[in-house]
Amino acid sequence: MFDTLVRPSITEIIDQLTMLRPELAEGGREGDLSRRVPERVFKAVQATGAFNVSAPEKFGGLAANSRDVQAVTSAIGAGDGSLAWMAGIYNTGAWVLSLMSDQAQEDAWGERGKVGALVSIVLATTSEGCRRRRGIPHHWSLDVRHGQP
Repeated sequence: MFDTLVRPSITEIIDQLTMLRPELAEGGREGDLSRRVPERVFKAVQATGAFNVSAPEKFGGLAANSRDVQAVTSAIGAGDGSLAWMAGIYNTGAWVLSLMSDQAQEDAWGERGKVGALVSIVLATTSEGCRRRRGIPHHWSLDVRHGQP
């Protein structure tokens, strides 16, 4: 479906993920029971480069656009929706970091040409957020912890 719309380098990752689909599906079932993505599955997907396609090329990423990221995430989701959700978070984090200064990028990714970190972000205002429900202040936050490296 995405083959004619994404770059060849992204298609290569999608092909690798397609070959991993049975392992992703099995890992998804295991993850549902253990509430954790199996490490072997996480590492197999990580080895494809799928978690850092949005990272800048100078750090070893592919500087993927939204279509590319969607194609990669969909390929993961064909086997395991939870892991696809995580890939979306990592690639969004990599994209946001790519908009920051060179120093911030070097602090996170280290050497140029070698993406080593997975970036998960939290965006928040600098003031306290409060939403009202029926006139009563409701303070809220989101804390995502998935136990992965």
